[in-house]
Amino acid sequence: KETRKSVDRAWSMTTGRPEVVAAVLDSGVKWHDREAMAELSRKFRLNPGEIPPPLGAAAWDADGNGVFNADDYAGDPRVCDLNGNATLDPQDLIRRFSEGTDGDGNGYVDDICGWDLLEDDNDPWDELDHGDGTAECAWSAGDADNGAGVPGTCPDAMLLPVRVGGSFIVDANRF
Repeated sequence: KETRKSVDRAWSMTTGRPEVVAAVLDSGVKWHDREAMAELSRKFRLNPGEIPPPLGAAAWDADGNGVFNADDYAGDPRVCDLNGNATLDPQDLIRRFSEGTDGDGNGYVDDICGWDLLEDDNDPWDELDHGDGTAECAWSAGDADNGAGVPGTCPDAMLLPVRVGGSFIVDANRF
């Protein structure tokens, strides 16, 4: 009850902004979960330094809504639903545009959307299908006023998934 009161107070001031990025350090994201990706796919921050702008677009924000996300690639014929979850999501972009270089020079090769510190690769996929990281993403920045799911505490922020473990138990030395 106290948490809800705090969120209500915070929302009276702001629900966040897309420039705010919440890093979720957990078990990764269940990209294949249709329901979760229908709710969250547009909430993940993409790194424009690692992927080309959507085909035919003058800028990365192809739909002009002020947010660069997977939705901007909806009309791009180079991209499709590669993971079979019926939603264009960041893992589809990771699979399509990873080419083995560090395009933005930050030391992480193809860090298109987050990082997997457990396996030191560019796909923060919840390989054990644990689901805690996906739930944390929804609780942190799930959309509000869309008729689905539960709004996150900061629904207008973006998410950066970082896989640091496979379950609730994480070795802090790994990150």
